[in-house]
Amino acid sequence: MVNENPGAGTSQSNGLSRINKRLATLAAIVASLGVIGGGVWGAVAHANDLRRLLPHVSAAISTSAGAQYHVLTQYRNGISVAGYYSYPPGDKLQHVIMAMSDGKLDHRAFHGKGDSTVDRVLDYNFGDIKQLSAYQSDDRTQHVIVETVQGPTYEVSLQGVGATPGPSVPTRYGSDLDDALNVVGYYSRGDRQAHLVVRQRDFSLQVLTRQTASDHFDKEELLQADGSRFDGIQSIAAYYADSDKLDHILVATIDGKLHEIWRGAKSGEHVINTVSGARSVSAYYSPNDGFQHVVTLTDKGEILHFRFESDLGNASTPISVATTQAPDAVAAYAAGDGYEHVIVGATDVSSHGGSVYEIWFRTDALQVKPGN
Repeated sequence: MVNENPGAGTSQSNGLSRINKRLATLAAIVASLGVIGGGVWGAVAHANDLRRLLPHVSAAISTSAGAQYHVLTQYRNGISVAGYYSYPPGDKLQHVIMAMSDGKLDHRAFHGKGDSTVDRVLDYNFGDIKQLSAYQSDDRTQHVIVETVQGPTYEVSLQGVGATPGPSVPTRYGSDLDDALNVVGYYSRGDRQAHLVVRQRDFSLQVLTRQTASDHFDKEELLQADGSRFDGIQSIAAYYADSDKLDHILVATIDGKLHEIWRGAKSGEHVINTVSGARSVSAYYSPNDGFQHVVTLTDKGEILHFRFESDLGNASTPISVATTQAPDAVAAYAAGDGYEHVIVGATDVSSHGGSVYEIWFRTDALQVKPGN
């Protein structure tokens, strides 16, 4: 395993130096164009804000000045990732769940910034795993939602320090989810219930809430402000924000728009940003800075981060977190160490192997003002 820290000095050969110069030139071109939509967003970062490294692992990664990263693990073939922090009264550990090509889940739990303390494979074969999401409920149970290519969606319960598996056999959801195209789970402190956000095969977007002592769900369809359905959904994310005490659902559509839906005591929908080529989104509320955070993965392999205030969508200055080569999956969360964390699964297309990176940063260290 190789650890890399872009904040530390790196000795490189002349050949690598020449490559880095070329990468810096490319970064300058990309930064000058701006990767997040125009207006108040402006260009995300300039070339001198990026430090380019070529670690001796299977995928190259670069981060904004002020961010740090390391390789959490290496793997073979495809992967999906989920990450979260278990706040008190939980175990106060960071958790990363990885879906491996053999259909099993690899679970890492650690105290901070890569200090791996638990490495456990959940020995159940889910088949071809399409997507993961994970969250913690108020009873300290940690929940992993496993969406499979074959159709069934499962839930794995994790409990105790290091989050050992609960039931030996994961719970399989019923027919309500068999035709789902996307499924993510979250816990709301507003109504103190777990929810699933589901894009169904008829392209409707629904919030599902399990009925008491039943395998059936209450369903609520989510619509745009004009009453229409969302067209061309690429990815969804969901979370609860303590700042406004509302549930938030982020929807990335094929036209690059990032829609925010809020529900609870108030409800509504609007577009908070446009990210060209956004194909995956991860979002969360951070008690570290009181902001809501959105991390997007684009079809060009860019990983972009911005945050916004808790007053229903007024956005702050965008921040560039990182870019990788051939990333497959991204997950993001805030942790009790005061840092924001981004988990990236990236593949080397030539070897079909890859690495899972952990990036950590404080947003005040990455702030880039529009036009600067």
